Parts: sequence; C-alpha cells; structure tokens
Amino acid sequence: MRSKKLLLLEIATAFDVNYKASAMQTLTYNLLLGAKLKKSHSEDLQNLPIPVTFIINKDGIISWRQFDPDYKNRSSVKDILNALKSRNSLQINK
Repeated sequence: MRSKKLLLLEIATAFDVNYKASAMQTLTYNLLLGAKLKKSHSEDLQNLPIPVTFIINKDGIISWRQFDPDYKNRSSVKDILNALKSRNSLQINK
C-alpha cells in the first residue's frame, strides 16, 4: 500500500500543481524558517504545494486554471467570474 505522502505527491503531479523549490529556496525554508521539508512533505523530494484554482465543466474537464509558483499570486473573484463568463458557464441575473 502506498503511503499517504506518496499518494498526495502523485495527485499533485497529476494536476501539475507540484513545485520543486530551488536549492537556495529549500535552504531558506529549512534553515531560516524551520520548515523541515524532508520530514513534513512528500517523501524526500521536498516539493511544495502551489495554490491553484480550477474551473471544471459539467463533463468533468478542467476548462480554466490559475497557477503560479509564487503563492502570493492567487486568482481573484474577478478573475474567476471572468473565466466563467467567457466560457458561458455562468449566467448572471441582473
């Protein structure tokens, strides 16, 4: 049976939301911030999760995705609504 960490890594990889930090970033996270990425994250890879927003259509297909390795750059409500409108997924009643 696969470990929970390995399963989560496989899911993150499948959805392309897995981020491999540079050596300098890893050093900063581990030493300066005390993150202990090897212990707390997926196996020994020290990968980081990335906040992602998906829009999934009625057929289960991902029709829009906001993705940025910089965790501070996240989709806004306006971004999501614009994406929904452009795909005729959302009708807004005024």
